[in-house]
This record gives sequence, structure tokens and C-alpha cells, in this order.
Amino acid sequence: ASPEAVAGPDVPAVMPAHLLRLSEGEIAEDLAITVAVTAETLAEKRRHFARSNHPDRIAAAFRDNATQRMKIADLLIDQAIRELYWRSS
Repeated sequence: ASPEAVAGPDVPAVMPAHLLRLSEGEIAEDLAITVAVTAETLAEKRRHFARSNHPDRIAAAFRDNATQRMKIADLLIDQAIRELYWRSS
């Protein structure tokens, strides 16, 4: 079912609370990236985050927030991957 179908045609969709967390700090908190991460755990964090935040899985009215969250999360995870490989060099 599409995200719009879940709310129904006459019932406005309600934005999930996590989509209101748009700052880099809030998203970093949601990702919970620590110094103990591995490339595998970072990949899993990315997949898990995308399951609840990817714009294609969100009602159209909330896609801008989802897009912003995904962009920031991807940047934070990519940064953690670079740091991981930098430490292991």
C-alpha cells in the first residue's frame, strides 16, 4: 500500500514525529554512531534509517523532511566510514 493509502483518501496523514527531527545533532543521535562501529554496522544503520525515512516510503506531504533527513544521515554515515578507514590505515 502507498503511504497515502494508509491514511485513507479523506483522512489527512499525520507527520511521524521522527520526521520533525531535522538538525544534524538530532539525526546523529538517531543514528547512534559510536567509535565502535564497523563498515557492516554502518551499512546496517543506513538500511535501518532508510526503512523509516526514505522519501519514497513517506506520504507526499512529508517528503521534503524525509529527503533532508536522508541527506544528512548519508553525510554522517559517509563521514563515519571515512573516519573508520582513516583509523585503520
